[in-house]
Amino acid sequence: MLRELKACPEKARKTVIMFADAVHLLHATVPGKIYMRKGTQKMIPTASGRKRLTILGALERGEHRLTRLATAATCNFKMVIRFCDKLLGAYADKARIIVILDNATYFHAKLVSQHILGTAIEFWFLPSSSPNLNLIERLWKFAKGKLVKDHYYPTFGAMQRAAQRLCANLSAHESELASLLTDKFRILKYG
Repeated sequence: MLRELKACPEKARKTVIMFADAVHLLHATVPGKIYMRKGTQKMIPTASGRKRLTILGALERGEHRLTRLATAATCNFKMVIRFCDKLLGAYADKARIIVILDNATYFHAKLVSQHILGTAIEFWFLPSSSPNLNLIERLWKFAKGKLVKDHYYPTFGAMQRAAQRLCANLSAHESELASLLTDKFRILKYG
């Protein structure tokens, strides 16, 4: 696919490749690495952990532009349909929107397939158990480290606002994300 796009710049201008997946951020403090004197304890405040922020996002290959949809509910086929509409609006100038994603059941829903039929969106499913091939998984791991690891939010709204700020300002973390969000994969051969 990439060879085809490199060979034909006209096709490349009309095509966008996205990596999509959902992240579920629990409103709780996740302990990380803490350095302290031996024999001492550090008290870390925590929230109830009963609320969860779900962000369904698609990361544009190369540009690191994030299109996202957030909710306090769980991700389901209705959210995926709304998200596809958002992608179609954001990339209305593209003839082809290739979305590379995992095999979550909500992506395979019949209503989702029917909804994207005849649109510019194409779903390309990754093999199972290969999250390392989905670039947005790396972004979500980075986001969890920045948002919930060793961070306490007194309210769910405070966590939502922090997640919104991080997602809206990815360019502020460009130096950290440059090596993380690369699509140069190392191919291992067996046998």
